[in-house]
Amino acid sequence: MMQSYKALGALTWTIALTAVACGSYDESSGLIEMGGTGALPDIRINELMARNPSGSDWIELYNSADREVSLAGYYVSDTADALYRARLPVEAVVPAEGFLVLYADDDTTQGGLHLGFKLSGDGEGVWLTSADGRIVDSVTFGSDGPAGSSYARYPDGGDVDVDGTWEWCSTPTQGRSNGEGCEP
Repeated sequence: MMQSYKALGALTWTIALTAVACGSYDESSGLIEMGGTGALPDIRINELMARNPSGSDWIELYNSADREVSLAGYYVSDTADALYRARLPVEAVVPAEGFLVLYADDDTTQGGLHLGFKLSGDGEGVWLTSADGRIVDSVTFGSDGPAGSSYARYPDGGDVDVDGTWEWCSTPTQGRSNGEGCEP
């Protein structure tokens, strides 16, 4: 009896690890649920605002995939030494080829998309990390951007090492495409 239990346990464990490694796809909703050890999602930090005159800093994420991606259980941080600073909730879903805005306002009482830290206008970094600690994307920014400007990636989700760039923008594009470039 013990042998059968062990064999069944190993089979169950193998199935569970496969689901976590590959992520899962809910055909009825079209939602990709990302696992902890598999391929990382096509999500990029796309724009951020650290000197918002309204006081509510924000971080925009972009999904280049053709399906929604759930980031539930992923983390966002402004500190490389504490990558698990703010855990993303179930409502952290990035639409297909779309955007999700997280509010770095240090006011988690407003809901799950409000993070427990603010961004520094003096410059720092932002990290998006998977549940198992792998960095999905990161960006560092300086203090040279004027108040009311955002720091944005062009093109949306572009790989800075290949075809993309980051620029300070006097007209932030929170929750929508950064367009073809920024007008300083």
